[in-house]
Amino acid sequence: MSCLVIKPKTFLFPCLNTFKHIDIGFNLHVLIFFLSFVYAYALQSLPLLEYKDRINYLNYASYSDVIFFMYLNRGLPVLIPNEPVWLLTNIVLSLIFTPETSLRIIIFSSAFIFFLYFYKDKSI
Repeated sequence: MSCLVIKPKTFLFPCLNTFKHIDIGFNLHVLIFFLSFVYAYALQSLPLLEYKDRINYLNYASYSDVIFFMYLNRGLPVLIPNEPVWLLTNIVLSLIFTPETSLRIIIFSSAFIFFLYFYKDKSI
């Protein structure tokens, strides 16, 4: 019989009577949040112009209002498959930030959310 048995939310130490249950839920959530932040920060810190796709995204961030209204003038059947939410997000961010900063915000937020939900333990 093992001294350490792992169950969701608790560690059980049957061979040690001094410790009954230790709740690890909060600590694990803090760790996942911290690692998500580090992962997202590392990705958004990469150089923007060294990757082909980021140059295209930078063009979208720079001219998203022009692209959005070009698709809108062609009608909804053209606008809908061409990512209107992405274009509107870029338009709103470009009102406040430069295109480079807007792209970094999008990279950070998408990487952070991906890591946070992908590595989140459903049993906690």
